[in-house]
Amino acid sequence: MKVDMLAPTLLSQYYLRDYQAVEGACLVNVSSVAGYELMESSPFYSPMKFYISAFSENIGRYLHNQEAAVQVKILAPAAVNTAFINVASQDESLTADDVWKRYNEADEIAAFLDQLIKSDKVLAKVNLDSREFELLDPQLPNRWAKD
Repeated sequence: MKVDMLAPTLLSQYYLRDYQAVEGACLVNVSSVAGYELMESSPFYSPMKFYISAFSENIGRYLHNQEAAVQVKILAPAAVNTAFINVASQDESLTADDVWKRYNEADEIAAFLDQLIKSDKVLAKVNLDSREFELLDPQLPNRWAKD
């Protein structure tokens, strides 16, 4: 919980304190597609990512309504082929193909992040069916939206 919730919250607060009024500033928090739909195979991971999604969309909407210069965006990848699977499993021979049927490469996610930052959208989410990247407006319901 400290890594998945507390650290991003505190780091976001520190960043926003210093860059809230800076034109062109952009805070990007990393969530996951698991932060937008429940994943029964990840009963502890998914709720943590829901928190990041909700926190980021909420603070982004708040700052937008306050006419702050900074933008808050969310990157929500699915499975990504990185060395983390070896670290987490403590198995150097494990590959992404051993773990997932479909995944994205890290350089694809980096390019997607670049698209998100340059766009007027808030969310960059991987579509689980197509593995295509989607640039989206906020996805969580907001009964009190001003815009």
